[in-house]
Formats: sequence, structure tokens, C-alpha cells
Amino acid sequence: HGIVQSDAPVVFVPIEARLLVFAPVVGQELEATVARHGSDHLALLAHGVINVTIPHSLIGSADQGDAVAARVGVAAGSTTVPGVRAERAGLDPP
Repeated sequence: HGIVQSDAPVVFVPIEARLLVFAPVVGQELEATVARHGSDHLALLAHGVINVTIPHSLIGSADQGDAVAARVGVAAGSTTVPGVRAERAGLDPP
């Protein structure tokens, strides 16, 4: 419900919002859930909403629904859809 105050030409609408501030730093580890296996990457979700991708060469083994640790390589927050390109944490490089 909007509120018109006095003779103001605007309508005031009260809102509530919950925000998730996500500002990963390169090298930081975060936990994400495996959403799917792509042909050349592993698609993960961090906090249930942030896309995380790990290139096929850095995947290791993981099944859909598994929680995995990912190390942030690039944080792409300036794009329309925020996301993170990462490597699998805890694995030796190939």
C-alpha cells in the first residue's frame, strides 16, 4: 500500500529487503554446492545464488549436490550476473 502525503506529487511505498553482500577476494576459499557438470567445467552455487565455475582441468571428482571447497581465481562482480571463476581447493595442481 502506498501513502500519499499532503499534496506531494509522489507516492511513498515502504519496502523491506534482505541483502547478501558478497565480496570474495582472489585466493579466498569458499564452500559451494555442485549444481551440474558442464562439458568443460563444473558449475557450483555458493550461498545458493552465486555462480562459481571450475574449469574441467581443475575439477577432480565431485557429484551433483556435493559440497566442495573452491579457491577464488577471478571474481566477476561488474557483470550483469555476478560469478566466480575458481579452482578446486585442497587439490594438487595437475
